[in-house]
Amino acid sequence: MTDKRTSDSDTDGADNRGTDGAADRGTDRTGNRGVVSRRRLLSALGAAGATGIGTGVAAEQFLGDTERAGIDLEAGAFDLQVHWDVLEGARTGLSGSSDGAVRIPIEYDADHRSGGIRLRVAHTAVDGNNPAAIWLRGSCPESFGTLGEVATVTLSSADCDTGEPTRLLASGSMRDVFEDLTTGLALDGAPESDGTDCLQPDAPVCLRLEWDLQGYVGDESATVSLAAIGSQCRHDGRSSPPFSPGAGCPPADSCPCCLDVGKLELEAGDPPGIGENAIEPGTYSFTEGTAEYELRVTDTETKGSGETVAMAFELVSDDGASVPDLCRVDVAGGPGLGPGPGTVTYRPSSEGPFEASTSALTDATGGLLFAQHRTESGSDPDDYHAISHVTVAICAADGRCD
Repeated sequence: MTDKRTSDSDTDGADNRGTDGAADRGTDRTGNRGVVSRRRLLSALGAAGATGIGTGVAAEQFLGDTERAGIDLEAGAFDLQVHWDVLEGARTGLSGSSDGAVRIPIEYDADHRSGGIRLRVAHTAVDGNNPAAIWLRGSCPESFGTLGEVATVTLSSADCDTGEPTRLLASGSMRDVFEDLTTGLALDGAPESDGTDCLQPDAPVCLRLEWDLQGYVGDESATVSLAAIGSQCRHDGRSSPPFSPGAGCPPADSCPCCLDVGKLELEAGDPPGIGENAIEPGTYSFTEGTAEYELRVTDTETKGSGETVAMAFELVSDDGASVPDLCRVDVAGGPGLGPGPGTVTYRPSSEGPFEASTSALTDATGGLLFAQHRTESGSDPDDYHAISHVTVAICAADGRCD
């Protein structure tokens, strides 16, 4: 059983051309505002049962020239050259150059949950060029989803020789940082000096972009785009960007699809703590379904016979890692209209919050989820049927429910 909702995201599509020191294809808001504030992340965590095995971006699409889709330059503005080097991550060692913008897939695998690149911004030629005010323009991530909310991104000035960061420029979720960058960030052409200087023809400026996916569960992909743009170095050259500001990046759907992951039967026998239609507080593995998550029962309600009529719990990971949020819990007990038992279904509000605990589910009583009534009304435990089993579904990345 699955529920599925979809959300659209704005993308800046473009062609790619990359180099690896040669001509091989596919190698790898106004003013200088200081640190970009980090907004509160959404609660959703992505897909269940996945370990982040890769982005699915082809090698020839890694980094390279790309058209400035959606960026309208003012008169006198011009592209700057960007040389890039992958310093950390799944493609360490790859490098190349481009004139204008570069596309940067946020690549990861089981062994590389973080990464970083150095960007060297310079005039396309030393001779014949005047000092330039430099601006950085970002575009919203392509294939944007929960990854963009959970992945953290840091942009810093960097030492051109070592690539080590020297001054923080922006930090936060991938969506937050690139949403701010769509309106432009003025860069200092001489970070080692006081004030904000223009870029000299013979003195490049370097940046370091880093990402960290710790805490993300899923296998989504995302590609971001950065454009380095110059304008005449005049008194007003650094007061406003030489391009039209971009639209904000839309937030990800907190729960793109609802995926069944496990069923816990209340039957006599193993494990300890569970009996026929009864359960005690404790942590239990699913009787059927994934072995990656467990249920930590935090509270119960029993009737005179000792049978459990309600239970509160949270989803936990057997190794202590982050877990996705609950999107549906079916509590079975008592006769149903068909051959199976009757079921009461609990869900969070469509507006959230989404959490891994039953306390966030609509109609839960202090987190307790009751089986169906034996009578039309009444709040005494004996007015409810005993629970026979619960089925749990979690918020997962779009595509996991297909």
